[in-house]
Amino acid sequence: MEMIHTMEFVHSATIYSCSWNEAGDHLLTCSADGTANLISVKDDSIKIVQSWNVAGKLNGGKEAKVPLGAMQMGCAFLQGNIPVTVSLNGSIAILSLTSPSKFQFLTGHQSPISSMAIDQVKGIMYTGDSDGVICSWDVATGNSIQNVQRSENTHTDEGFDDTLMNKVHAGAITGMTFSSTGKLLSIGWDDKLRMTKSFTAEGSTKLDSQPNSIAKGTDLVVIMTVNGLLLAKDDAIISDLIATSYEPMSVCVSSDDKLVFVGGK
Repeated sequence: MEMIHTMEFVHSATIYSCSWNEAGDHLLTCSADGTANLISVKDDSIKIVQSWNVAGKLNGGKEAKVPLGAMQMGCAFLQGNIPVTVSLNGSIAILSLTSPSKFQFLTGHQSPISSMAIDQVKGIMYTGDSDGVICSWDVATGNSIQNVQRSENTHTDEGFDDTLMNKVHAGAITGMTFSSTGKLLSIGWDDKLRMTKSFTAEGSTKLDSQPNSIAKGTDLVVIMTVNGLLLAKDDAIISDLIATSYEPMSVCVSSDDKLVFVGGK
């Protein structure tokens, strides 16, 4: 085997993947620098003919260090000639050969789905997974919409998730429902209740013990933890911990908010 050509400065960081098109005359590369390049190898003339700044698009055009989640980890050609890349955060970018600024993104889960809630009014299903990621889906079409993001204005110790790993919770999401104000409420093994509006997690409440389930009647929300129950209403906790004499395993609330049913071991 003999090396016949070397090409330098194709990327400014580690190249994680490369792939040939069907004709074998173009090579697609992707890198930790958040970009993808298309290299022409026709007639012994090797040169970059197209570049895509996928990280810049994911990051809203901000000029900053490439976020961890926007690193490009894999690439391939679909149907022989359509270039695609996969980011560390799981986003799949379908790249345009005619315009480097046009992208189509597909989002989804990379770990097991652990919870679900449906907005019956808007026809949107939310799914949460064991990595703390929440995805939204159009119920009518089954298409993904986008991942829920933490807000830049969230007044919490975590603040904005500038890694772009899309983690709403720092642990597995164990339950989701909707409050009477229309916000998505989610609980997770980071021991937090989080409130999401319009695909943005706006705030959180620290819980004293690990939550494993959440249920709603009409206005009343009940959070089941390993130590007992918490009552919530209008996006706020309204009770102290209600201890149980057994380990609670499941919970539901009657439609009139008068009865709470708790199952245990």
